[in-house]
Amino acid sequence: MDRIIQKEFYVKNYGQVFLDVSIEKDNDGIFSAIVINLPGCGSCGQTEEEAIKNVEEAVSGVVEDYQAEGEEIPWQ
Repeated sequence: MDRIIQKEFYVKNYGQVFLDVSIEKDNDGIFSAIVINLPGCGSCGQTEEEAIKNVEEAVSGVVEDYQAEGEEIPWQ
């Protein structure tokens, strides 16, 4: 099961942003959530809901990493 959803995230210093998230279930039953328009951002979980919740935390961390490196955030 692979699908793409558009998800609204709150990102400190940016407010609400909409990002595309690819949801995939692997053969072991683990769900992966990969943010398509934010390179380096993804997470996983036992359920689709857990994977999406975990990727929300990952978005903030990846944005902080881009900022710390002085790099432009790709969605801009």
